[in-house]
Amino acid sequence: MSDSPNPYASPAPIAQDRGPQPADPLKPLRVPSLALLVGSGLFIAWGGIFFVLDSLDRILNGPMRFYSDDFLFVPGFFAAFPIFIGAWNMQQGTRYRWAYAAAVLASIPMLTPALYWGVPLGIWALVVLHRKDVQEAFSRQGQAKAS
Repeated sequence: MSDSPNPYASPAPIAQDRGPQPADPLKPLRVPSLALLVGSGLFIAWGGIFFVLDSLDRILNGPMRFYSDDFLFVPGFFAAFPIFIGAWNMQQGTRYRWAYAAAVLASIPMLTPALYWGVPLGIWALVVLHRKDVQEAFSRQGQAKAS
């Protein structure tokens, strides 16, 4: 008998070239996570200053004053906290659900701290978070942090 391959065997699977894969699958998340982290952090700081100044204004000028921008500011201020936490987790590669929630909240125009860059960055983060290699990297990072 010869050592030739079996002509009746099923063919070997063809390897599909998907192009160069980044060494770190979380690298595409660095820009949106950093931008969301900085933006929501600044919004939280600005909101704290705004709250103090608004409280002083209400104390000095009476409680009956009402500004229309007060109502529009509140949802974004409270959404900035989970966006900050999720962006931090996105940057670290831990807690996939927090990172995903931050990307979703940043994608909602009325909740994002900065409308013009929060929505595109939130969508960008969602697209990257849906990749299978990124999800696997989050689970590996989470297991490494747990042990």
